[in-house]
Amino acid sequence: MSAVIYAPPVGPKSRHLRPGSEYAAGGTGPNDPVRAGAHAGLDFQPEVRGASEPINWAVGGTITRIVRNRVQGSGADSLYRYHTGNAVEWAGDDGRVWHYRHMPQWAMKNLAVGQRVEAGDLATHMGTTGNSNGVHLHIGCRAGGRFVDPEAILRANNAWPIGWTAPDPAQVIPAKLEPVQSPRTVDTSTWAVSELSARQIAIKAGYGTEKSTTPYLVRGYQRGQLAPYTLLDDAHWGRVTHDHYRWVFALQRAMNAWKGTKIAEDGDFGRLTKARVIDLQRRNLTGAYKAAGGALVDGLPGPIFCRMLGIAPHPNDRK
Repeated sequence: MSAVIYAPPVGPKSRHLRPGSEYAAGGTGPNDPVRAGAHAGLDFQPEVRGASEPINWAVGGTITRIVRNRVQGSGADSLYRYHTGNAVEWAGDDGRVWHYRHMPQWAMKNLAVGQRVEAGDLATHMGTTGNSNGVHLHIGCRAGGRFVDPEAILRANNAWPIGWTAPDPAQVIPAKLEPVQSPRTVDTSTWAVSELSARQIAIKAGYGTEKSTTPYLVRGYQRGQLAPYTLLDDAHWGRVTHDHYRWVFALQRAMNAWKGTKIAEDGDFGRLTKARVIDLQRRNLTGAYKAAGGALVDGLPGPIFCRMLGIAPHPNDRK
């Protein structure tokens, strides 16, 4: 039997919330200032307060349950009694049952019961659904039907996220992986890029893993693009999809050169990218954005916003 692999669930600059903080602390004691009773798990706050930072799978396994459609303030049970908010539970390769809670609805669109997940892969993003008063991640773990302390498990397996650094590659023996074969249900001969490149783009943008089929990855990316720059989800990485991807990548890179929260440069025009547009519009409403002709804070990176950034507008806006 191969060794179980663990990975930090959040970034190395996330904050582990202590007793008396805005949210509950780690551990399993009665230290939750939001509600009475024990807090069975760990809470992590993002490095940038309020930012919906990415969450990775702490251990590989198979998704067993998903709870969606919860909103902030909802006290409805989720997975377990008195546990609230959007949630995902998975059976870990270590024989334990793990769960994440409070994620936003949009960050769970690619999760499905029965889906195989791998340690270190993107799982979802931090949110504040359920009995929560701010963006954070709750991570819980059960063994033998009882809650156990996730902190001890993560620390024992070199996956405690705070201050974590990747192991020296020279000291790591790479695992021998079998190639994953994707069903050829689409003709890739007319694609704008190779199948490998399209897969890498979609995976980096958070729309699946190496084990996902090519059509699933491509359609996931296409479906994830927000209006007014939506794409036809035809599983075809043609010129329209690729030109859109290149423009979003240029948009993200240009925005990251300005003050404010930096975002991933992954070519995904999703909620995080739109939120960054809104942030820059607000910051420059009486300055550069106004000088370029902008007057509305609408999250739409149209020609005026692109003029402020010094980039070409979206291909749809050039017609």
